[in-house]
Amino acid sequence: MNMTTGPHSKLYLNDTRYEWWNRDFLDLVGRRLGLHDVRRALDVGCGLGHWTRALGGVLSEGCKIVGVDREPEWVQQASAAPHTGSQSYEYQQAPAESLPFESECFDLVTCQTLLIHVPNPRDVLKEMVRVLRPGGILLCVEPNNIATNVARLVTDPELDPDEVSAFVKFQTTCERGKHRLGRGFNSLGEYLTEHMFGLELEAISSSVCDRCSLVVPPSNSPSSLELIAELERMREQNALIWPRSETHEYFLAGGGEPHQFEELWRVSNDVWYRRLQRTSQGRLFANAGALLYLVSARKRSAGSESVD
Repeated sequence: MNMTTGPHSKLYLNDTRYEWWNRDFLDLVGRRLGLHDVRRALDVGCGLGHWTRALGGVLSEGCKIVGVDREPEWVQQASAAPHTGSQSYEYQQAPAESLPFESECFDLVTCQTLLIHVPNPRDVLKEMVRVLRPGGILLCVEPNNIATNVARLVTDPELDPDEVSAFVKFQTTCERGKHRLGRGFNSLGEYLTEHMFGLELEAISSSVCDRCSLVVPPSNSPSSLELIAELERMREQNALIWPRSETHEYFLAGGGEPHQFEELWRVSNDVWYRRLQRTSQGRLFANAGALLYLVSARKRSAGSESVD
């Protein structure tokens, strides 16, 4: 737990995550990967269970779905959340690096925005593969957050190019610093397959989430209101992606010059919250998409070769 922010990802775990996926797209993913035959599934780093329940809707009737997370607060809330369908859900506390299950006991092992937060993604992937049965499916969903923010800001006609450049420099430096400190890499999705090579995997494939959060005034849709509330909470807590003190630590570790921090923090906050203000005032029209990769593979059976 980071005492600055409370339980892991506290700033971001909210019901905007229900808006990440189109159900027909998940149905398509289910048909492509054969998820309708899954009888036992594991969601690693499940948080409040948003991905657990979203994906559960395309699994077989009566499927048992287990979610694990290192934070007891998230496990408690996920366990209390309502769910529909015939699938059964169970949540328990456990670290991703040491899953409390026997080897080869799940048909599907998955995660969403977990690997961007761990020091060594390959170690977590090895553990996920260990509990996956031969022929079972590994499905990881991870973003490229830098690309997402660049796409949204660089085309905004109300932002000065120099301001956007400052924001991109600031985020890139901080992400590198976080990575150097061994706390994860927020744009790992771009390089996820690299960490899969050499494991007991075959048939690696990748696709991109097709959901786009449409921002059209008046901003009174559930997704817009949740987004506004999320950004306002961040502003109240003096946070920009991360809380200020954490951001400062990452900036220095990423090679940022100490005397540049205050100005880059100020400019980046101004850029970020001007978009929030325009959204709140009903002046922003945007296709707020995100570069979110779905990377899948199958655990190789005896006699087949791993991907090298």
